[in-house]
Amino acid sequence: MPKSKSRGKAYSPKSRAGQVKLRAQPWKIHAVFEPVEAILDEIELSGMVSVTEEGKPIFSELAHNDVYEFVPSLCGLIDAFDLHAERNALPIVTNALKTVCVKLDKGQMLDQFDLAGARESIAALKKQSGDMEADYAYRLIRDIQIKFELEAQQERAQLREAA
Repeated sequence: MPKSKSRGKAYSPKSRAGQVKLRAQPWKIHAVFEPVEAILDEIELSGMVSVTEEGKPIFSELAHNDVYEFVPSLCGLIDAFDLHAERNALPIVTNALKTVCVKLDKGQMLDQFDLAGARESIAALKKQSGDMEADYAYRLIRDIQIKFELEAQQERAQLREAA
């Protein structure tokens, strides 16, 4: 009677969901950049932007029917990609978006050069995002959220000391 065959190495599936490049998940890239592009489209078409009662620019997220302030969101996006560029020795391509962010925050007019520069910047950021792995992008977002929370805590501490 022949010996029973050995099974060999045990099967161990490896989860690779987080190691997928974002270019393979274009809906995620679209979800990040669509609000920015929509605001730029709105400004180009009408010369105006939707604002809150306080005059702060806002955008609507269609997936959840929520409204968010645009400037802090754009600043978070800019910070995330600046951190990504710093970590990976990439050129910083967010300067045009920073200009748009500052002008919208101060209520200043944007000209065609600001909008064209912002569109070029978005195209470069989309390319960089496509090269990111999903796990890395998630960690990058968490790092920026932690940074903002630390800044908010420091600001609250300074207000308590001043009071």
